[in-house]
Amino acid sequence: MVMTLALLIYSVAQRRMRQHLAQLEEILLIHFAQSTPTLRWVFQLLEGINRVSLTLQAQVKMDTRY
Repeated sequence: MVMTLALLIYSVAQRRMRQHLAQLEEILLIHFAQSTPTLRWVFQLLEGINRVSLTLQAQVKMDTRY
């Protein structure tokens, strides 16, 4: 039952991503130009992005590393 729910969520997220790309008429350059990428490919693109937020003396310092 848990696996079915996970696959349903994955499928819905992938469908929404593809619909949004179609609305914007955008393509992703992953291995080749593709208008219908899988969610797994997009997760791999985002894998190395880290975001760090540090609050010192009421000042928020953001550090985004690629």
